[in-house]
Amino acid sequence: MKPANTPHAACLALVWISLLTCAFSAASAMPAAVPEKAAALDQLVADVCNRQTVLLGEDGHHGSGATSAAKVELVSRLIAECGFNAVYFESSIYDFVDFQRQLDHGSATPEMLADAIGGLWSTTSETDPLIASLFVQAKSGAVSLAGLDPTLGSATSVYTKVGLPQEITQYLAPARRKECAFEIARMTGWLYEDEQQIRDAPERLQSCAADIQRSLSGHDSLDPKGIVAVMAANFRHHLSLSADDSYNSREQAMYDNFLWYHSHQPNHTKIIVWCATVHAAKDLAFLVADRRTLGSLIHSLQNDKTATIGFSALGGSYGRNAKSMNALAMAPADSLESRAFEGQKGEQVYLDSKRLTSLGTISARALDYSKPTQAQWADVVDGMLVLREEHPVHSVRKASPQQKMPAS
Repeated sequence: MKPANTPHAACLALVWISLLTCAFSAASAMPAAVPEKAAALDQLVADVCNRQTVLLGEDGHHGSGATSAAKVELVSRLIAECGFNAVYFESSIYDFVDFQRQLDHGSATPEMLADAIGGLWSTTSETDPLIASLFVQAKSGAVSLAGLDPTLGSATSVYTKVGLPQEITQYLAPARRKECAFEIARMTGWLYEDEQQIRDAPERLQSCAADIQRSLSGHDSLDPKGIVAVMAANFRHHLSLSADDSYNSREQAMYDNFLWYHSHQPNHTKIIVWCATVHAAKDLAFLVADRRTLGSLIHSLQNDKTATIGFSALGGSYGRNAKSMNALAMAPADSLESRAFEGQKGEQVYLDSKRLTSLGTISARALDYSKPTQAQWADVVDGMLVLREEHPVHSVRKASPQQKMPAS
């Protein structure tokens, strides 16, 4: 039997063809779906793009690989899309000061930058692309790099062990210079031979630090940028960190270094600070009444021109090596992390200040993956990136200098 060949059948065929054509055209006209991971980062970048300073925090164990990868991407985007042109690390100031000097002389290397950043971040595959990129941009003058921390003892430092003892003692009388350079080198290289030398060291070092700062008077013309003076001041800060107020003392020293760098930068400088959230936080007074943080001090200076971004995760694991792997138990239903992912299918969710405020006081582990903290998180950070799954950092080398140590 032949198929019907009637006007009615022809009309039906035309209707179906028309419907299919319209459906295809509509589908073609629809924008491609935006990956939810990209959407979260897009929201974050848009939220902070016009700020002058953005502090990027992380869990205090520094073993969060997914967070590190997200921070690397954010640094890249903030530089490329928003005009940020300085990156300051929670790393010792001394080797960064020398790195900049070597950069000015044309003798800096990527290994010097990695060693200045220190073993917490320069030993992982997550941050290798960042270090390579920052070196190129610093060499071209597009980006300024700095370390804010007064503490000594980085396993990757070279200048601190070799050059610092001689540089900060240079204005002392010859005999005193030799004595203090020896004491400082013994400390930075941890070259003590017995327990008695270790017990006697603090008093001798404090005496040297006082003499060094006195010796700087009248040498401004020889130290026009204040480089020797700032390193000497940080050395003395480091020696004071054993005091009862060591937390606030370190935060204040990092802030003083922030101001010192800022005073040598153009007014249009836009700064990214890479650090732990306990330093980036706007306010931790709910933990300790008189606690000050680097973030709180910068916020007081710049007000709404500053943004602090925290990071947390719904589950996964974290750690710096195979011996320190820690499971990150799935966050409870009433936690910030779980609330963030309600109705979400993506790998990342960005909570801006308005959303954080709406959550009120709630448990989250943005400060410490090992224990949750109850807080009004809008008072602690200006935004939070919550990851569905954290993973440990991928350590690809030991925490030792990548550059060749100078001959002694």
